[in-house]
Amino acid sequence: MRFYTRIIILVVFLFIAFSSCKVIDPAEAIPSYIRIGKIDLNTNYSTQGDSSNGIVDAWVYVDDQAIGAFELPVSIPVLNEGKRNVKISPGIKLNGMSGYRSIYPFYDSYVISNFELIKDSVRSIYPSVQYNANTKFYFKEDFEMGTMLVKTSISDTSIVIVDKDNPTSNNKKYGAI
Repeated sequence: MRFYTRIIILVVFLFIAFSSCKVIDPAEAIPSYIRIGKIDLNTNYSTQGDSSNGIVDAWVYVDDQAIGAFELPVSIPVLNEGKRNVKISPGIKLNGMSGYRSIYPFYDSYVISNFELIKDSVRSIYPSVQYNANTKFYFKEDFEMGTMLVKTSISDTSIVIVDKDNPTSNNKKYGAI
């Protein structure tokens, strides 16, 4: 029995010693990279309000294939090269919770046709989106007019207007309840 054990150990040793790593660990493709710093929102202030937003994620698709959802800013490796169609959908924290992310359904996606992906190179994209055509604005409040009173059948709430220097907003006031 010792003889067979020695033969098995020798065969296993020879197999390991002469086997190629290429079978186990093939060469990996070199990716192209897409860099996205932020996603801007363009609005018509008089009808849609301020352009401040809560876009924190980019949901990226290349040739209609999902690459992933990424927190901004990000450099994304893509295992494609050449001219590709890239779609970036703006994402938010669902209900303000960082553990739940979603594409914001009221914004259009940013689409680039024939975007050149170059192997082992970083290409930056500067997406800007707007509200989609189905979004309707029934109430616009920028809190610039002073204290307002919100009355409903079950509530009578005063909203106090507070001055605040907010560099990301066109306005300088916000509401506090």
